[in-house]
Amino acid sequence: MIINKLKPEDPPKKEPEKPSEPETKPKPEGMVYTDDFKNKIAVESINGKSDKDIIKENPTVTADEIKEWKKNLTDNIASLKEQIKNLKEENEKLSGESKKLNAKISRLEEICQIFIGDGWQDKTGYKYL
Repeated sequence: MIINKLKPEDPPKKEPEKPSEPETKPKPEGMVYTDDFKNKIAVESINGKSDKDIIKENPTVTADEIKEWKKNLTDNIASLKEQIKNLKEENEKLSGESKKLNAKISRLEEICQIFIGDGWQDKTGYKYL
């Protein structure tokens, strides 16, 4: 008599686990994030912190919000750089004009001293700030 050897059953195959997305909790109705909070999150993202880690720490924040805040921050930085450049140029222009005006004032003071003499400030009521 031949005895059939029974094979042990193979364990059921498990499907490979997908990396889990961090759980995002719904934002309470009426909740508004401050600009400081948004910028803090955007800076963390720019500095290399993963969106998953940020969401773990701040479960009401979504990946789309992080991307939006990061884009807004980088756009604002570019705009601020341009504004700073323009202000520097304007400052240089005003500084040059100020130097010219101060030179004119000094020259007028010298002329007053020559033609009016000592005490010309009291005689004319001149007050230079």
